[in-house]
Formats: sequence, C-alpha cells, structure tokens
Amino acid sequence: MAETALRCRMDCVVLELLEEDGVFPGLEGLGEVLPQGMKAAAGMRAGFFETGGDLGAFRRGYEKLAGDPAVCAVIVRDRGEAVPGKEDFLEISRELTAAVHSLGKPCIWADCGQEPVPLDWAAGCGFDAVHLTGAYTAETAELWREYHEEFAILGDTRLSWLKNQEPSRIIAYCEALQALTGNKGFAFGMGNPQGEPVPYLSYISTLSALVRGQSAEKP
Repeated sequence: MAETALRCRMDCVVLELLEEDGVFPGLEGLGEVLPQGMKAAAGMRAGFFETGGDLGAFRRGYEKLAGDPAVCAVIVRDRGEAVPGKEDFLEISRELTAAVHSLGKPCIWADCGQEPVPLDWAAGCGFDAVHLTGAYTAETAELWREYHEEFAILGDTRLSWLKNQEPSRIIAYCEALQALTGNKGFAFGMGNPQGEPVPYLSYISTLSALVRGQSAEKP
C-alpha cells in the first residue's frame, strides 16, 4: 500500500492496524518500514459502537496511534447502523477526538456502515476530516459545498458510478471536483472501505486524474 501511494506521488498511506491486548503489532517499527518522507493515517480495524467495546480501552488505543511519530493522522472508524443515537455519538466521538487532538494529531471520521450517521453529527464532534463512501446518498460536490468549512472531505459517494464508467468520463468527473475544490479541504478517493472489486481501468483512471491534477498545480 505504501508503494502504491508513493507511485501516486502521495506522502501518506492509510492503514488499519490490528490491536492485540492493547498493543498494535503493526505500529512497531512503522517509521522504518515506510518510504522516506511518508507518514501513515492510521486507525483500528473495528469501531467502538460496532464492537460494544470499552471506551477507556479505545481512547488509550487512539492515544497510542496519535503518539507515534510515524502517524500523521488518526482515523476513528465505526458503522452508523450500530450507533444508538445522536447524543451517544457526540459524547463518545468528542472524547476520542479530544484525546487525539491533545497529542497534536488531526482526527478523521470514517463511517464504514451502510447507514452512515448524518454529517451534521460529525460536524459537532471536532473531526478534522470525514471520509465519504458510496453509502452516502448526496453528491460529493454537494457535501463539499455544505461542509468543507467544518471539516475536510475525503473519498467519494459515487463508487457504483465510478466502477461502471469509461476512463474519459471518470477523469472528467475527477477534474471537475478538483476544479471546484481547488484541492483545498478535499482529497479524492473511491469511497470503498469494504474493498469491493474495482475494474482496473476505473482504478487507473482515478489515479491518472489525481496525478494530472498534481501536475497542473505546478508552475
């Protein structure tokens, strides 16, 4: 994954780390494994609400991630359909974001469920960014216009569309988003946390648009 990110001229790779008895085996020596100059946006493989876990243990886990110098941002993931209600979500999320922020790292909300919590809930928790997926019903551009002053927008809501389009249409779509956002408060992705199969040409077209957008920014 780090090698792919490097080929796409990225300086960050997204990692989900397995926790075993309060320890993240993949975190040990991570800085030495990553290519020079690259950091990781890291999170756990399961969420607090979907597992019914212990809040203290989750907070300590995110603090370990945030405290590692190889980690540039911490990802808090969960499944919207497992969240019992707004007040519970706000209470837990605010505590977790505060723990991450206390260690100087940004905090990203990643709802991997099929019924994501409303974005206005996330806006009240102090998240620095939200990862959109194909489960969100609104268009990415629409959500960016509404929320980019609250948090950065990552990913995309049109996974099913992206998987079934010709390369030229995918590139045009990506470039339109890049033009709208100016690549500020925005990072394009396919919004595919479940790892659904993506046709080769769709994937390469998305990466091509990313690289072309980077080249266009250079003087």
